[in-house]
Amino acid sequence: MRTVFLLISFLFLISLSFCQPKNSLNDIIICDWYQDKKAAVSVTFDDNCEGQFTYALPIMNKRQIRSTFFVNTGSFGGCNALNWQHVAEALKTKHEIGSHTVNHFDLSKISSDSIDYQLKTCKDTIDKHIGEGKCLTIAYPYGAGGTNTSKDESIRTIAAKYYIGARGAGIDKTGSVTYAAATSPYYTSFDYQIGSFAVGPEISQEAYIKVVDNAIAQNGWFIPQYHGIETGGFANIPAKSFEEQMSYLESKKEQLWIAPFVEVFKYQKEKRNATLFAELTKNGLEITLTDRLTGEIYAQPLTLKMPAYYKVTTAKQNGKDLQLIINKDYIYLSLVPNRGKVILK
Repeated sequence: MRTVFLLISFLFLISLSFCQPKNSLNDIIICDWYQDKKAAVSVTFDDNCEGQFTYALPIMNKRQIRSTFFVNTGSFGGCNALNWQHVAEALKTKHEIGSHTVNHFDLSKISSDSIDYQLKTCKDTIDKHIGEGKCLTIAYPYGAGGTNTSKDESIRTIAAKYYIGARGAGIDKTGSVTYAAATSPYYTSFDYQIGSFAVGPEISQEAYIKVVDNAIAQNGWFIPQYHGIETGGFANIPAKSFEEQMSYLESKKEQLWIAPFVEVFKYQKEKRNATLFAELTKNGLEITLTDRLTGEIYAQPLTLKMPAYYKVTTAKQNGKDLQLIINKDYIYLSLVPNRGKVILK
């Protein structure tokens, strides 16, 4: 049984295979994850259940863990109606607010016009409260949109009109696991098929730890999916269990980049679309980082890593000093693509 669980846990991870951009100095690279962390974690919530904000939010804020709340803007038979004061509190500590549609319908069972309404109206309503263009991602109710049926493909086509990426519910072609990779032939639209790991009362602390540790071992992206916290809702778990899980994530912060879904999504997409060029000139070490994405949306810094033997001490971009992180082995520099040439002395 333990072996089976470990296998499934491995498949629950999103292990991304990145294409390394070309440059003239091939010992300067873009890290797989921000600040060269071993793995990424995005804590996500569905259905705007009361306990997510009254119990989970303070637990995360205490540990400086930022997450993503995928909310429904209309009525449905799940948790309480959305409390916009809760949303405002989450925004104060820089959590992401994403879409979970208006009424939580199974998108595979409604018409294309109804799907369009559910996706567009939810985004528009959220944007009115948090700022125009700030709602960028969606989690599909029941995961409809995450596999490769013709209906799922049509759902993704509509989602792409309004969102830059989407999180699924944990079902792939086997019907029992969640595994997606940018290079997998099964996931034809990776940005709109990103899987998640459902956390309910059946997931013990020991099991949770194994999944997190496996993410670190595989350099993966672990996306736990929560619903009810303490006060009810689908797959409700005690606040104490949630706190134990967040405490374990906190204990691994040296190895984990813990960030909202949209930030991790932007990083991996920017990296896949990036071109890094570095050369030694009479002015010093010059680096240019570009990508083919929309700069207004994609401005997530990518972390560059170079051997310490370059002995760089300063970095300037457009006349402004940039922060360097230097240890005995490596030098790190985080850059937003398309912001101009960097000169390192």
